[in-house]
Amino acid sequence: MKEIYNNIYSINITSIGEFDCCVYLIDTQSKDGLVLIDTGMNINSILKINKIGFDPIHINHCIITHGHIDHFGIANELKKINENIKFYAHQLDSNWIEKKGYEDKNASSYLDGDFEPIRLEKHIKDSFGTLKFGDYELRYIHIPGHTPGSMAILLEIEKSKILFGGDIIGCPLKLMDGDLEKYKESMQKLLKLNLDLLCEGHMGVVRGMKKVSNFISNCVEMSKYLHNVLEVDPDNKDYWYNLCVKQYELKIYDNALDSCNYLLELDPINTKAKKLLKKIKKHNPPKFEFVKNYINEYFKYIQY
Repeated sequence: MKEIYNNIYSINITSIGEFDCCVYLIDTQSKDGLVLIDTGMNINSILKINKIGFDPIHINHCIITHGHIDHFGIANELKKINENIKFYAHQLDSNWIEKKGYEDKNASSYLDGDFEPIRLEKHIKDSFGTLKFGDYELRYIHIPGHTPGSMAILLEIEKSKILFGGDIIGCPLKLMDGDLEKYKESMQKLLKLNLDLLCEGHMGVVRGMKKVSNFISNCVEMSKYLHNVLEVDPDNKDYWYNLCVKQYELKIYDNALDSCNYLLELDPINTKAKKLLKKIKKHNPPKFEFVKNYINEYFKYIQY
């Protein structure tokens, strides 16, 4: 939990592979109180804002970037803390958030469909528009692709352009109504903004215009290769190798490790993949401590 810009905080950082998302908080310093960008899946992360002087009861607004459960999963728990909290999302994803029956679309099927729908205060219908809280003007931008109703939120402060991007890195899958061509168009729209700071939904904060641009471009390339191996030709070795390279460049080392190992099952003598695997393994040290701690705790438990 830390301040990433004046009155803007990162309060829940996750990584690819965790069933959660990064959550960001804006202190409007007005009667509008605190604004969340997404909720994540861990209410304890939200409650910890009291450590930096905020009270969760003052979270009055929450913008949901898209309708996947990891981005709105604890909305009802926030409602219990502040019954007047207002939620905002794009209309094209609204059914996934407000109704049962869309578990395969909103990814709650990974939780055996166990989620509580939440009523939205506003169904955003436009491609562009503004939500104003205090002196902060949050411009929403419809960026379909990852989901039909994906949105990014642009905030301009002191000549800096800050974007809350939701799942920039999320591959658009047909199974969940994703659309690769729309995703690519949406990312081009974002690249034209010349962003100074990107607050991404699973990779945390990316700073600097050039780094943000490179990150978005690499996400597009990775999504194309992931789309190819999942929906075009899962046995194509070139697709898999290019996917591994992009995952490595984006520092998604766990996924790169899995992809590279799978590629070597398809093609055991692939020398490029073997060289890449050595690089990837340097970023994936064995996690013995978890096993040791588990054994020690379990052993103590069975002694009683």
